[in-house]
Amino acid sequence: MKKIAYLLGNGATMAELESKDHENRLHMDRIAEEVAEHAMKNNSPSHLSESLIESATMRKIDVEELISIYIYNDKNIGDDYKDMPKKLQRYFRNVVIEILNDDEGYKKQKLSKCLLRLHKEYHKDMSDDGNELVGILTLNFDSIFDNAFSKIYDGANYHMDIVSKEFKQNIDSPALLKLHGSFIWKKDYNGQLHMSSKFESVSSGNSEWLPPNLFKYPSEIYTKIWENASRILQSIDVLIIIGCSLRKADWALISMIYQNQLKCDFKIDIVNNLDAAKRIKTEFPYLKISFDEEICSNSNPFRQYLYEKYINVTKTREEDDQISKYLGI
Repeated sequence: MKKIAYLLGNGATMAELESKDHENRLHMDRIAEEVAEHAMKNNSPSHLSESLIESATMRKIDVEELISIYIYNDKNIGDDYKDMPKKLQRYFRNVVIEILNDDEGYKKQKLSKCLLRLHKEYHKDMSDDGNELVGILTLNFDSIFDNAFSKIYDGANYHMDIVSKEFKQNIDSPALLKLHGSFIWKKDYNGQLHMSSKFESVSSGNSEWLPPNLFKYPSEIYTKIWENASRILQSIDVLIIIGCSLRKADWALISMIYQNQLKCDFKIDIVNNLDAAKRIKTEFPYLKISFDEEICSNSNPFRQYLYEKYINVTKTREEDDQISKYLGI
């Protein structure tokens, strides 16, 4: 049986949304536009040059570039700038939370539940050799898969200690590793990680997430999370990357994937729009990447991937009413 892991990016969350406007707003360049607008309303214009604002509003830069431009801080330049990264990060967080909370598809988590149900109930039928789900690695800050694991597996295996009234730790389920943290995480004064079901209950002051910037690298609590992710990569036959564009801000991630693939020779399948899939394969020729053009040409590649797996299952089994409902068929 083939051992499978998934790496999920922003596109996986976008695929869940029912509103096309919400989906469009979740693009990183579109978020940069909204973050810049918040910044103009709440900060001195001298902190944001007209050319930078124009670049953001015309979507010539994305939000990680917008925030990263303020990472360098020299007291000789002025202390007024040192708070800009945190302010922009807060605006980013608020924009994303607003988009997700307003979307019915986000609340239903149909595709993520479908993915987990397929693996839990029909793993032997998902391919000729069968597919064993080892874990989900996600770069997203939302709680889509926390809720999906609660529904399908009665909890997730976070491979770390958590305190939560809403979410269970289930060491017998596949792993759920949040490589950049989450809007529903916060640490108390003793360093204990707490999880809540609502974004609003996590204050921005002690929330535990790696804000977007071009220099992300795991440290502190994330060191253990990334080490567990590396162990998962060393145990699998196939890594399926859904909705993750692998960009210049992802070098730590790309390095981890490359070194583990070099050591363990797993395959990488891309599930993304066709242009992104072709770009990733071209830009990273040293990664063993493949993709299905039919799946990637679909308007929702994530859903199409699940549909293809489900069709394979129904060749030998009766239809599953719940999965049919998730997929809208």
